[in-house]
Amino acid sequence: MEKIKKYDNLLVWIGIAIFSAVIIFQVPVSAEDELWNFQNIYKMVNGYTIYQDANVIITPIFFLIGEILFKILGANYFIYRLFDVCIYSTMILIVYNILKQVKIEKRRAFMYTLIVHYFIYTIITGGANYNTLALTFVLLGVYISLKYQPNTKQFILLNGIVMYLIIFTKQNIGAYYCIGSIFMQWFMRKKDNQKYLDILKQIAIVIVLSLLTLGIFFINGNLIDFINYAFLGIGEFGSNNVAIEIMCMVHLTVAIITIICAVFIQKKIANEEQKRNISIFLCIGIPMLLIIYPIINAFHTMLAILVLVVFLMYLADIVIGNFLTTKRMNIVIGFMVLIFTLLGLKSGIIIIKNNPFMTNYQNPYYGVFVSEETNKKINNVNQYIKENKEKVIIFSKEAALYNIDEKRNNGAMDLPFLGNLGYGGEEKMLEDVKSKGGYQILLTKENYWQESKKITDYIKENYTKIGEIEEFEIYQIP
Repeated sequence: MEKIKKYDNLLVWIGIAIFSAVIIFQVPVSAEDELWNFQNIYKMVNGYTIYQDANVIITPIFFLIGEILFKILGANYFIYRLFDVCIYSTMILIVYNILKQVKIEKRRAFMYTLIVHYFIYTIITGGANYNTLALTFVLLGVYISLKYQPNTKQFILLNGIVMYLIIFTKQNIGAYYCIGSIFMQWFMRKKDNQKYLDILKQIAIVIVLSLLTLGIFFINGNLIDFINYAFLGIGEFGSNNVAIEIMCMVHLTVAIITIICAVFIQKKIANEEQKRNISIFLCIGIPMLLIIYPIINAFHTMLAILVLVVFLMYLADIVIGNFLTTKRMNIVIGFMVLIFTLLGLKSGIIIIKNNPFMTNYQNPYYGVFVSEETNKKINNVNQYIKENKEKVIIFSKEAALYNIDEKRNNGAMDLPFLGNLGYGGEEKMLEDVKSKGGYQILLTKENYWQESKKITDYIKENYTKIGEIEEFEIYQIP
């Protein structure tokens, strides 16, 4: 038992890693976020430049880490999904340490961590993702804020670095964290004029690190492309990609209940140390709710309320912690472990049945299940493109499925989503299409909701349809 307590962090990380690995490796390949992010990292490994050759609209840390992993360990789905496992397991480990930092006994902290894990574990199935990595850094910021007083040198240095990491992992989440962290320091140090200088020091750290990063982009010749895709297309993305899943209202209700409970507990129950902790959680957790905009789906809302869900566990401990006997906690922990074991066994059966490791290690799809039907489609379309001397562009969200295996690159046309097109948006992309004289364009019969109807309608109305292959219609550009 003493050894378990001594190595509790390692054991928690390993346990979560094993579970998340089994869950992610059961998921078949599909044209969603996981594939699109893999495509961009795969391009980088194969000699293409981020932003210049891949229309990445997110700041670069996630993609740069992915590139390093691919170059060292191999560029395939197996390594990519291990990247997902590492991010997620580290995020849950930080949750566990946040709960310990607010002086929750280890057994109770472990129980609460399992509850949080159960609430959000389905985000693993979305694959390695910059949002998850950014939230991992946000939770690290929460931990630092709880551990150090905001006027200490350790906090100023570490929080400045965390601000930079979040901004350059996902720019909007970075902005929300900076707003929350700065307000938290201002709120907790109302009568301390030194706070302004300390905040400026943190901003200075962010600026210095940002300038170094931008300097590297300038040297590599893709600074303008970085600005173009990561910032100049934000307006088009926000105005054209609004989507709402009604079930997400449940997640937001949890967030609202947490905030209301926090206000009550802070006024009626909490001691001074607890009031400080509550202020930190609220100041950082509330701005994170903005993550849901514009795509309000289960994935984004679970991440948006994650800080508040961890906070809810803390509030619950303040209220009922003293009533939780060892026996009761063991029952809850045992029940949660049983649920995860059953979920893992179910996923393990699917993995054995489908075997995602049938191809060789050098194949980019090693580590992911590709159905016979999908594999046949990939081979047929790629054979058609080769027969037409590579003068064929798949203008669809499906493009990555076919391009990855051939290491093919058509720039922003490989992910032609509104908001992913940089400055000029639809109009510029339409001009790029018009300039492809002699090329064929493959379109799916129905647009994906993030694709430009204006561009696809123009292609269908102005160019000749010369045939079909798989789910695509083929149009000839004269």
